Amino acid sequence: MPLTPPPLETLPDIDFVIGGSARTQPGSNGVFPHKYAPTGTPTKDVQLAGPDQMAEAVDAATKATAKWRWMAPDQRRACFLELARLLRSEAERFVQLGVVESGMPIAVTQFALAAAADGFEYF
Repeated sequence: MPLTPPPLETLPDIDFVIGGSARTQPGSNGVFPHKYAPTGTPTKDVQLAGPDQMAEAVDAATKATAKWRWMAPDQRRACFLELARLLRSEAERFVQLGVVESGMPIAVTQFALAAAADGFEYF
């Protein structure tokens, strides 16, 4: 049975997300030519973050951790439930991205996504 070509149209046009902000900028550490694992077909050149982008990401994560630490438990729960809802509502798109990104079969990717949403609802 021939392999289905990867759905490259599902790949985002952004390079980084730092502090909740999508960026389309070159990485300062070059690029990595990502390939679709089942066939070796090139998919996209992925920008690699350099020291400045890494420092910015660590700073943003540190600030977010402080906010999360002091968030009331019911607010955290609401965040987790909303994340589970978003995963389920955008499941097809995330499954397609997972297939391209990791080369996993669709059924495995669907299961992994459902398990992730279940985990956010449970905890």
